[in-house]
Amino acid sequence: KAYWNMGKSSEFRMLAFSGTLMFGALFLFIASAPDYVLLHLRLSETQFGYFFVPTIAGMAVGAFASGRLAGKLSGRKLVNIGFSISAISMAMNLIYCASATQLELPWAILPLSGLAFGIALVFPIVTIALFDLYPHIRGTASSLQAFVSLMSNALIAGLIAPLVSKSPVHMAVVACVLLCAGYFFWWRYQKNTPVKMKSTEQAMAYEP
Repeated sequence: KAYWNMGKSSEFRMLAFSGTLMFGALFLFIASAPDYVLLHLRLSETQFGYFFVPTIAGMAVGAFASGRLAGKLSGRKLVNIGFSISAISMAMNLIYCASATQLELPWAILPLSGLAFGIALVFPIVTIALFDLYPHIRGTASSLQAFVSLMSNALIAGLIAPLVSKSPVHMAVVACVLLCAGYFFWWRYQKNTPVKMKSTEQAMAYEP
């Protein structure tokens, strides 16, 4: 019954889809890493670090920045900044992929680091906002959010990635669409929920 009521909640859906789709933009490249690294970047099987290390570093730096900004910026402002950084990164990635005849380091990877940085700013705030909808059953909310995220990632890895991984431009376009969809749900949430969100510092307390 609790899961059913959560699924019917527009606020829950908007927050769950916002974070899930935003991360989906990055997960598309992760699921397509074999083609992206071996085919498009022309690297070897032992050089996947050129893809994953900068991406993980972007997320780690974003998490550090999120902690440093705790209490200095409101949760909503920080989320908007994170989406803006991710949007700029994906726009740069689309322009580069559309104009380059052959992808080269570091230009093909830097936008993914920017995307990961933005995700690290957004995810703690969106997650705690979602949990706060059900303060007495946070575990139930967390498990349903995880279900939505895992189903989305399975769809991306099993269906979308195989269709677009052979073309960097197609990957860039789909990543932009996923990011825009994530922001659309966040925009709808802001529009429908004028209550001030918790700060980054409060959100980080609940981050695994």
